[in-house]
Amino acid sequence: MNTLVAGLMGGSLLACGGGDTSSPASTTALLATTAVCYAAWSPATAYSGGATVSYNGVNYRAAYWTQGNNPSTNSGPVNSGQPWITDSVCGGGTTPTPTPTPDPSGSFAGLSKAQFEAWFPSRSSFYQYADFVAAAAYYPSFGKSGNATLDKQEVAAFFANLQHESDNLKAVREYNTANWPLYCDVNWVQVPCKSNNVGDQYFGRGPIQISWTSNYRSLGNAMGLGEQLVNNPELLATNATIAWRSAIWYWMTQPGRAGRSAHDSMVGGYGFGQTINAINGNRECVGGTAYQGPAQMQTRVNYYTTFTQNLGVPTGPNLSC
Repeated sequence: MNTLVAGLMGGSLLACGGGDTSSPASTTALLATTAVCYAAWSPATAYSGGATVSYNGVNYRAAYWTQGNNPSTNSGPVNSGQPWITDSVCGGGTTPTPTPTPDPSGSFAGLSKAQFEAWFPSRSSFYQYADFVAAAAYYPSFGKSGNATLDKQEVAAFFANLQHESDNLKAVREYNTANWPLYCDVNWVQVPCKSNNVGDQYFGRGPIQISWTSNYRSLGNAMGLGEQLVNNPELLATNATIAWRSAIWYWMTQPGRAGRSAHDSMVGGYGFGQTINAINGNRECVGGTAYQGPAQMQTRVNYYTTFTQNLGVPTGPNLSC
C-alpha cells in the first residue's frame, strides 16, 4: 500500500420483565412468548447468509458466509456488519454445548499459532491468529496451492509485507493522523466525501492499510457487505475478521504495478519481489514513478528471508524488484 497504517462490536441482547414474578400466570405467559431454539451453532460448520443457529438461549441469523465466529461476541442488528444478526431469546430445551474450537489445524500452511506469536510479539491485541485463520477460510486458494513449499512461501511473503505495512502488526489505524482527512476521492461521484469525523474518513486501516473511498467500496462489495463498509469504514478497525479479510482480499486480487496480484506472483513463480511490486511498486521498485530508493524494499526482503527460514523452506527466486 502507499501508506503505512494502521470485529464488529458485538451486539447485546437486553431482556426485561415486569409485574409480579411470583405469579404462575405471569411466568406461563412469559414462557409462551419464547421462541424455539434453532440448531446449535458449531465453530466447525460454515454457514451461508440466512442460516439460523442458537447459542446459549439466543437465536441468530447469519448476515453472510461465516465460520468460527461465535455468535455471542460477533453479532448485532441488521446492517451492523457483524456476521451474526441477533434474532430472539429461545427456549424449549438446552442448547448443546458447541464443539470446542481447536487450535486451527495446529498450523495454516505451516504457520502455527506459536510461530505467529513469535513473529509478532508486540502486536496489537486486535490481531489474533484465530481471526486470521477464520478470514483465510473465505479465500480457498490462499496458502492452499497443494504444494507445501509454495504454500509456506506464500504465507511467509504475505506476513513479511504485512509486517512492513502495519509496523509489526502494531498499527490498526494509520499513525499519521494529519493525513486522515486526505483519503477522499473528491472527483469520485459514486461515494461523495463526507464529514471530517473519524468514522467517515477513509485513511489506512487494518493489517495492509486499506485507504481511499474507492478501495473501501470495492472491498465492501467483494465481501458481500454492500455499502456497509463505505458507510462505516471503522469496521476495518473494530472487526478483526473483516480486517484480516481486507488484507487477504488485497493480496489475492489487486495487481498494482506488477500487473498481477501478490498471490499470483507467488504461485506463478515470479518471486517475492513481485509481491512488493504489486503492493507498493511505484515507491519501492526500480523504475517506479515515485521511487524512493531500495531501503524499504530491502526491509521487506529481510522479513521474508527470516520467515521462510523459520518455516523451513527456500526463498525462491527474484527477491527484489
